[in-house]
Amino acid sequence: MRWKTENLIDAHPDALFEAALDESTLRLVPQYMPLVASATRVERTDLGGGRVLVVDRYEPAFDPPPFARGVTRDMLGWDLRLTWSLADRAADFVIDPHVRPEWKRYADVRGSYRIEARGERAARVLEGSLEIRVTLVGLVAERFAVSQLRQQFDGEARLLEACARGRRQGAP
Repeated sequence: MRWKTENLIDAHPDALFEAALDESTLRLVPQYMPLVASATRVERTDLGGGRVLVVDRYEPAFDPPPFARGVTRDMLGWDLRLTWSLADRAADFVIDPHVRPEWKRYADVRGSYRIEARGERAARVLEGSLEIRVTLVGLVAERFAVSQLRQQFDGEARLLEACARGRRQGAP
């Protein structure tokens, strides 16, 4: 399933981009993304050529549903792997769930993440694909997952706006 979400943000694109890459932004994630208990940076690697790999780990703030036999709370977490092009303020991303390795073949979430100038404001644009390869429930699960992703990414947009405004006003 293809999806897109776009948020117009009252902040300069450079300030928004700095907030997106700033590790300290992650400590505020639970205030803006209700399904997340914590978020931490686990890797930042300079790939050369103006590209940077950032891996952020998200731990869930919810338990698995009773029908999800064999699934633990830990398995509901994920790593967000972003390969940024610094000059373009854009990244390719992959969401890597913390499930057993043999279960990873049943789901794939990836896409692009861009911060675009829109006059004096910015837009945060995400486009992606989500595929859940489970017979009979895959499409329903995809629709549910995309609606949850949109809600979480809308929360992230509010967080980035708050952090970018703080930068503009001289707050840390």
